[in-house]
Amino acid sequence: MKALFVMIAILSIGAAQAESRCNVKQKNAASLKLADTLGILVQEVVVVGIQPGMWTEAVGENVGSNTVTVRGTNARGLSVIEMYNVAAKQIGATDDCKVTKTSIARL
Repeated sequence: MKALFVMIAILSIGAAQAESRCNVKQKNAASLKLADTLGILVQEVVVVGIQPGMWTEAVGENVGSNTVTVRGTNARGLSVIEMYNVAAKQIGATDDCKVTKTSIARL
């Protein structure tokens, strides 16, 4: 019985840490945009966070955007933090999507 509880706890932690393919693609798109802007390698960009945005709520093929905050260091050694709206379209009813646009978030 104790082993069953341990197994459920491990599965719960794994599920909580799981991230959709779409979120990963959106983070990658924002990181690439900042890297291109600063003229640095994309590996030098850090994702600070992602905030859910507005999405349609159909069975599949939803469209919407999330705000991704990323940080990098420019040529003068100064830290640069940018927020990007990353729009995407869901592929079918999966957790995958196609990024359609990445633009600086206007507050």
